[in-house]
Amino acid sequence: MFGAGTPEIKSESKPKGDIGEVIDMQLWSKNDPLPEDEFAYLPFYKDVEFQGGKGCFPTEDFNGYKLAFAKSTLHRYNVSPKDAVMVSMTGDSMEPVIPPGSTIGINMGEKRIMDGKIYAIDHGGLLRIKRLYRLPNGYVRINSYNDIDYKDECVPIEEIEVVGKIFTWQVMV
Repeated sequence: MFGAGTPEIKSESKPKGDIGEVIDMQLWSKNDPLPEDEFAYLPFYKDVEFQGGKGCFPTEDFNGYKLAFAKSTLHRYNVSPKDAVMVSMTGDSMEPVIPPGSTIGINMGEKRIMDGKIYAIDHGGLLRIKRLYRLPNGYVRINSYNDIDYKDECVPIEEIEVVGKIFTWQVMV
């Protein structure tokens, strides 16, 4: 009974639980490339920083870094891989929702302003991450989550260029 003999498994027994079928799983190491048919590799402009705050000037960035995203996730959120880029964010104006140091995903194919959504904008040469609201007479309200330290700004829409809508942010702690 204890340690004697070999346990017998009946062939008609099946795993119990809610699993309908067992699927093949792929394993890979950190050095193996992810399957290209399932993942899109988005350019990561590590040295181009968008500021959640007063903004900073852009820098050229030719580092070649890329971040992998599941194509199914991008499709679910209507983001075309050819229109998506990843950037870094500094500053605290979008706290507590988006902390400084976050990696931001920008959908450059979505530039139409929808009230209260978060966008990457070029405001007079400053790259910023902000919530935008359309106002009458061709104005836009630029809003930060940290409204204690950063007051709303109302500017003519011609003063900003919408780089794209934010579709994700990631934080490493």
